[in-house]
Formats: sequence, C-alpha cells, structure tokens
Amino acid sequence: MRDALIWAGESDPAETMAEARASDPKLEELTEVLRHWKALVGQDNEVTVRVLIDKATTQWTDPNGALAFRHPDFREALLRIAGKGGHQRHASGQMARREQGQGRVHPTRNDQ
Repeated sequence: MRDALIWAGESDPAETMAEARASDPKLEELTEVLRHWKALVGQDNEVTVRVLIDKATTQWTDPNGALAFRHPDFREALLRIAGKGGHQRHASGQMARREQGQGRVHPTRNDQ
C-alpha cells in the first residue's frame, strides 16, 4: 500500500506518521518522563508510582543552605503529565494505569 501511494505521487504515509508523532505534545511529555525514569530507576526495574513520586520529590540542602529538589527536571516532567493540582499522586497513578494498564509500571513495556 505504501509503495502504491508513493508511486501515485502521494506523500509517504510512514513520514506523515513520524511527523504526527514528532508534533504530539503528550507523547513528548511522556517521552521526557520515561527518559528521566530510566536514568533514575533503571530500564528493567518495575516500580510503584509511589517510588517514582519519591524520586521526583526528594529534597536536599544545597551548599548554600537552600532546600532544593534533587531531581527537579523529573519532578517538572511528572507535574506536566499529572497536573499541578493537589492530587499529583492520584493523577500520576491514573496516568500510569492508563499508559501501562496496571498499578506497577515499567518504562520499557510500551516504549520499545
């Protein structure tokens, strides 16, 4: 089918799909979360949403004595997906179940 469309002078459907994916803000946000997740938790480790939230919200005291998030980019990525309201844990869990279909989540099951 693809070859026939290209032969007929139509645009390549594979390129059109790739362009659509590249301009999908939800996919970009999820990809950013998964990138941080793999760096912090590992690619082959199943974890609960609670563990992810703990990683994202762990704080430390910097050399100037200010309290800061240890992984601020991961925290921001999760907040963009879950929302900035008072129910981040609930929203993150819903996002994980929606994306993974279960309460324990794994970064590579839908990202291979």
